[in-house]
Amino acid sequence: MNPNMRVVINAISMETICEIKEILTLYPMENGEIVQIQVNRAKEAGKYHLVQAENPVWIYSFDFHKE
Repeated sequence: MNPNMRVVINAISMETICEIKEILTLYPMENGEIVQIQVNRAKEAGKYHLVQAENPVWIYSFDFHKE
């Protein structure tokens, strides 16, 4: 395994988030970061614009612990 490897995982489902949590408990890692982003779309409704939320995206990034 490359000791300088950075891993980035995107997740949108609760199941994927749980699987990532399990992975992080099995392997030593460092420099972990979790970011959640939200995207919205504007939709015309007559003379108004309605904002519709899309599903949030979780971004997990970390380095494997260098031994």
